Amino acid sequence: MAAHPGGEPSDEVPLSIELLENDIKNGVIHYIDYNDFTDSEIIGKGAFSSVSKAQWTNAGLIVAFKSLEDYSEGKPIKAFIKEVWYN
Repeated sequence: MAAHPGGEPSDEVPLSIELLENDIKNGVIHYIDYNDFTDSEIIGKGAFSSVSKAQWTNAGLIVAFKSLEDYSEGKPIKAFIKEVWYN
């Protein structure tokens, strides 16, 4: 059974852009602007996203981050929400 960090356990994964936006707004997911990174280098790529290594200038850290590719049909958002939900 999956449990959302901000709510009750659920067998269903809510797949909506609204969920993602609400979780960012409520601090469950932290949005960091792409411009806060320097020296970005793609280290992996999938069907809907890529993973990059970069310097996070505000924190002084080298980090990995995921970028969603094509939003046209909402598929990357759904895949990302599933990944965040279960991990």
